[in-house]
Amino acid sequence: MSRSLRPIVCLSSQYWEGAWFRKHHFMVRFAERGHKIVYVEPSHSLLRRSGYDRHTRNPLMAAKLARAQPGVWVLTPARLLPKPNGRLVSRLNHRRIVAEALRACRGLGLSHPLWWVYDPEFAFSLRQVGGAPIVFDLVDDLIGYEGSRKRQERIAACVSELARRATRVLCTSPVLLPQLAAASQPLVVPNGYDSALFRPRAFANPTHRPTVGLVGTLFDFLDFDLLGNVTEQLPHISFVLVGTIESKDPRLAEILARANVTHVGRIPREAVPDAIAGFDVCIAPFKLGSVARAVSPLKIYEYLAMHRPVVSTPLESVAKESIGRFVDFAASVPEFVGLIEARLRSWPADLKALDTVLASCTWDARFALLLRGLPARLLDDSV
Repeated sequence: MSRSLRPIVCLSSQYWEGAWFRKHHFMVRFAERGHKIVYVEPSHSLLRRSGYDRHTRNPLMAAKLARAQPGVWVLTPARLLPKPNGRLVSRLNHRRIVAEALRACRGLGLSHPLWWVYDPEFAFSLRQVGGAPIVFDLVDDLIGYEGSRKRQERIAACVSELARRATRVLCTSPVLLPQLAAASQPLVVPNGYDSALFRPRAFANPTHRPTVGLVGTLFDFLDFDLLGNVTEQLPHISFVLVGTIESKDPRLAEILARANVTHVGRIPREAVPDAIAGFDVCIAPFKLGSVARAVSPLKIYEYLAMHRPVVSTPLESVAKESIGRFVDFAASVPEFVGLIEARLRSWPADLKALDTVLASCTWDARFALLLRGLPARLLDDSV
C-alpha cells in the first residue's frame, strides 16, 4: 500500500503572522515532512475593532483561505458572534469554525484529516468530525489565564473533555499533567527555540550603558509591582521592554514613564535576536501563581541560546526542565536586584554545558521527540 500522509487541521490560538510559537514550528515541520496543513487562526467579536493588535483581520461574514507557504494554507475565520465568552455563544462560534475548516478541506481535496487542537473551547464542537483522530496539545495553564470562576470552570471542563476524547494528548510541562488526568499516558514535549535564528553572538550595545531587557507581551501575568521596584532601585541601568501592551495596569504606565525605561512595540521575529544582542541581562518577571508555575516561556530558551544570563521569578516548569540550572530565580525584589547586579558583573555559567543542553531544546529536537510519541496511524492514513 502506498504511503498516505494525513492532512492536519491545526485549530490554533494565535495568528499565523507575527511571533511564531510552538504551533507554528510544529506545523511547518509537518509540512516539510509532506503533510498538507490547514492552519486555522483565531477570531474576535463582530463588535471588536478589527486590527486592534495589528494581526486581527478576520472578514465580516465568510472565512478566507490563503496559501501561506508550500504545504500550508491559512484559514482566517469570519468574525464571532457578540459576547463570545458566553457558554452557548462560544459553542456556536467554535462549531461554525469547525464547519469552515471542513469546507476548506473539501475545497482543497483533503480527506480524513487529523485535528490538532490548541484552543480547548473546540472540545464540544469537534463532535461534528465524527471519529476523526484528534491531538490535544495543552500549552500553559489555560485555566489560570481566565479571570472569572465561571470561565475557569468552563475551560477546565473543555480541557477535561479533550483529554478524555483525544487520540493523543501532549503538554509542555509535567506541572500540567494533573489537568490531563482523563488522558491515557499524556506526552510531555517542552517548548524550544529556533536554532537558525538564536545563536551566540557578540554584545551589540552601542550606549555601553548596562542594559537589562525583556522580550514578550506586556500582559497582566507579569509582576509589575516587582518590575516597578526593580527599575526604581536601579536608575543607572537601562531597561528595554520589547513587545505589545495588553495590560491596563497603572503600574505599567508608571514604569514606562521612567527615564531609564524604553518601550519598543512588537518587532518582526527575525529582528528579535538583534534586540536580545543589545541586552547584558534578560529578565522574566512573572507574577507568582498558577500561570507562572506552568509557563514555559520561549524567550528564556532564546535568551540562553544567545548566551545571555536570565534572571526570573520562580517558574516551576522551567526549574524542572534541563535549562533550569542555567536560570537565576529570585522570589523578592532584593534578590532580583542583587542577581541583576551580580550578572552584570559576571555570569559563571558553563557555556559548553549550556550548549549541550540547548542542543536537545531546538524545535527540530522537540519535533523529533513528538514524532516518536505519536502512533503511526495518526500521521499515515495507510497504516
